[in-house]
Order: sequence, then structure tokens, then C-alpha cells
Amino acid sequence: MKYAENLLLYKEIQTLDIRISSAYDCQLDSDWKSDCARAAFNRIYFVYDGEGKVTCNGKKYTLKKGNIYVFPADTDFSYGCSDYLNKIYFHVNVFSISGYDMLSGADGVVFENKGDTVDEIRTLWESRDSLSALAVKRILHDIVFSAAQKLGRGKEILHTKNPLIEKTIKIIEENLSANLTAKELAARLFVSESWLYRIFRDEVGVTLGKYINDRVLFAAQETLRKSNYTVKEISLKYGYCDQFYFSRAFTARFGMSPMKYRKNVRT
Repeated sequence: MKYAENLLLYKEIQTLDIRISSAYDCQLDSDWKSDCARAAFNRIYFVYDGEGKVTCNGKKYTLKKGNIYVFPADTDFSYGCSDYLNKIYFHVNVFSISGYDMLSGADGVVFENKGDTVDEIRTLWESRDSLSALAVKRILHDIVFSAAQKLGRGKEILHTKNPLIEKTIKIIEENLSANLTAKELAARLFVSESWLYRIFRDEVGVTLGKYINDRVLFAAQETLRKSNYTVKEISLKYGYCDQFYFSRAFTARFGMSPMKYRKNVRT
């Protein structure tokens, strides 16, 4: 007998998963509109009636019955409806080991004439059993896979990351704070700050400072969406000296204030 392992692929399989942060069946009217709704999650729309308009990364899309739409995370996103629009939507993420979403920043993807799949999602939506939940995840996996293929994402050759980088990412995730610094991380890992800064940029593709800032603001964005904490409470939770500094940082990253984001979050 012979056994062969692929540790890199196995690790990526363990890391990659569809994380669903919210899902709704919604009947919308002309009040459904926003000029800016940048978010840290991908939007998947199953349109079953009506019509709407979306602009993603400067490109215009018409939402039509029987189509499925994927609008990636961290994009300039606006939307509107002149009459009515009925859709089931999912907010999802597919995080790679780097902590960034696989589809982040890409253009929208349209799957036309998918009425059968839209109808299947609507039927499953009314179910209350685990098998139906698995069926929904299967459909979402297929859609994300097809979107990633169309966008050319996820084709990079996997390579072994420096174990210290994985430890660095783990420490950041366990201590999400705007006060966390490269100096503190280097001290905890017993390496020089300059070495850690350089190797992190080479391995992950962004500077350590930007990575910390992004992860903290993404977490704050999720807290805004899922909780009733005030902006002041959230700013303190994530280590900002005051809510005004937090609001400036949030607006610079996502193109809108925390309060406006909270108001527009269900899209």
C-alpha cells in the first residue's frame, strides 16, 4: 500500500470555507437605495422578481428575475430600485490563510438564466432541516467557485508560509486592537521588528501595519452590523483613543461613517 499527502492543499482545504454572516428573503421597494455601501463581505443575490440597479467598482448592473449576482467584498457599491425587487441574499466570506477574502476588490459576476437554481434556493429557504442547510451551502460553494474561476482568483500556487507569520496572524486575530504594533508583535515572537515587517510583507503581500488596520476595521464593521453597541463602545472595544478617530479611520477605509454603514447594512 502507498499513502501520499499534500499538506499545503490539506491546510488550504481546512482554511477555506463559506462563512455566512447574514441571509434574508426580502421584498424591496423604491426606499431600497444607497449611494455607498462598501463592506467586508461578498453579496450573493438570487433575484426572483422585479428589477433593481447596482453599481459595483464603477460598473452598472441591472438585477433581473432568474439571475444570480455576486458582488465582491471591499468594493465601491451603490444600489437602488425604482419600483420593486424581490430577492434572497447571502452575505458571505471565503477567507484564505492570509485573512483576506478570496474575491475581495473584484468586479461583479452575473450568472444569467439560473431560474432553476433561484427556485431551488426559494424552496430550501422554507425548509427547517439539516439536509436543506447542506444543500444551500452546496449551492453557495458552487457559486463562489464559479465566480472565483471567472475572476481568475485562487490560482496562485500554494507555498509553505514561515511558521512565524502564521503565529503573527494568530496573535493579531486573538488581540484585535488598533494599539497593536509591529514592535509588540516582534517582542512576543522574539524576532527583530525590521525582520518581521519585511518577511510579513513578502509572505502576505501587504505591510504589517495595513494588515492590522484592516483586520481591526473589518472586525469593527462586523460588530456594527451584528450588535447594538454604540460607536463609542465599539471604538473602545478595538483600542481607538476616541470615537472620532475611529470614525475617521472607518470612513477612510470603507467610504462611509460607522453610523451610515449601520443604517445601510442590510442590502
